[in-house]
Amino acid sequence: MRSGDTANGEGPNMSGDVNISSTGKRVSGKKSEEQAKRLKDVEEKRAADKQAASEAREQRREAEQAAEEERLAREKESAAAKAEADARAEAAADVQREAIEKVGAAALSIGGAVVGSAAESAKKGELKISPKTAFFAVAAIAIVALLLFIAWPRLSAILFPQPEPTVAVELSESAVMGNVKAEIGEAILGEARQKRDLVVWEQDVQVDSEISQALANIPVFSKTKVVRSFGTGVFTVDMGVVDENAIDVDEQAHAVTVRIPHARLQYITKDLEKTEFEDTQHAILGFGDVKLTQEQQNLLERSIEDAMRNELESDECFADADQAALLVVYDVYQPIVAQVDDSYTLEVAFA
Repeated sequence: MRSGDTANGEGPNMSGDVNISSTGKRVSGKKSEEQAKRLKDVEEKRAADKQAASEAREQRREAEQAAEEERLAREKESAAAKAEADARAEAAADVQREAIEKVGAAALSIGGAVVGSAAESAKKGELKISPKTAFFAVAAIAIVALLLFIAWPRLSAILFPQPEPTVAVELSESAVMGNVKAEIGEAILGEARQKRDLVVWEQDVQVDSEISQALANIPVFSKTKVVRSFGTGVFTVDMGVVDENAIDVDEQAHAVTVRIPHARLQYITKDLEKTEFEDTQHAILGFGDVKLTQEQQNLLERSIEDAMRNELESDECFADADQAALLVVYDVYQPIVAQVDDSYTLEVAFA
């Protein structure tokens, strides 16, 4: 690139006679190997998590089934006990009614005898009260006995109250599911607010820059030097845009789906300590080393950065970053979901 040229090496010739061209490529190193291993571990963990969640759901189903069977057994036992108590109460009530009937019959019989005796005594002049008064007295006794017979069921309930059956108050299934859904959503959103720019992928890149310089732009006086630069592109996912509408909780499938934005290139870091300089190549009459002015040095730096960005913003690189994003987001948020309810699994998808 000549002094004053554009970053892609095109532009007019100017005094200074410097030509700079940079090309980038993705490279792998120790960091890349560690990153690949981590993502592989997450994939294996995701499979294990699904199995663990399935086992948790099965255990819960068995526990709920056992609890339901126990509840039905208790209800059956309670119903039998109630039926037995009702039978005893009914038998006691029958005995009481029979006793009252006997008392009433005896009262009527005695009352009739008293009335007859009183009438006979009155005829003989031996009784001071009138037959009419005696009749009303006996009739009053009979009426009281009859009223006791009729009102006995209500009196029995008052005197011998039956215990109210115990009714277990159960929390509705919809309420439980609603609570779990709300708790999972709040937990995910809380973590998303704390980690807005989640780093999901780092890609190393190498740029080879060829710097050519020639006196008066004559090839025979040219000299060329290659500078090898290294950097890393850092890709992130903006979890700050994830809201309640991006979270779906399927209570039947026990699955949580979080929709995230695609990965983006957040920034590029250069590793200046790793910069390599090859020996200068000279033409027949090219002597000395390549020397750059401050302006030309700035153009070289811009050329290197543009080459790195062009390589890191390729479709292939974004595809790899997106694939990593799905795994990294899963790795961060699945433990949060499991902490709320270990029978739920997490699925991560792009919005």
